[in-house]
Amino acid sequence: MSDPQETAGKAGLPDRQKLKTGEGALDDRLARLNEKLDAKTVRDTADGDNIRGKSGMGQALRLSSEFVAAILVGAGLGWAFDYAFGTGPFGMIGFLMLGFAAGILNIMRATGRVSDFGAPVQGEHVKSDFTVGSDDEGKSA
Repeated sequence: MSDPQETAGKAGLPDRQKLKTGEGALDDRLARLNEKLDAKTVRDTADGDNIRGKSGMGQALRLSSEFVAAILVGAGLGWAFDYAFGTGPFGMIGFLMLGFAAGILNIMRATGRVSDFGAPVQGEHVKSDFTVGSDDEGKSA
């Protein structure tokens, strides 16, 4: 019988050659795939500029309409307050300022500058000692 190490060495040599051949084929396939991905990325980037521009315009229209709507609602409420209570221009002025502040707050929330009411600020951990239904409910002082 032949030595197992010699057999393994002889059998291992063709496997290494196949492996090298396989790696070469893999490298070729990888290069083709990278070329296809690069071409697709360039094409998507060219198309993405138009989409990004439209979405930017859409976002600007949305933010501006929310701001104007908040001011108009404030002015309307101020006029109704003045009409109902006869306070002159003071209700209109006060509610107009509240509408302006609400519009600013809406814009800041929409752009992510301010979180919604009750939501934790990004990167901040909120701790609370308050627990609902604690053991102290049934106890009297």
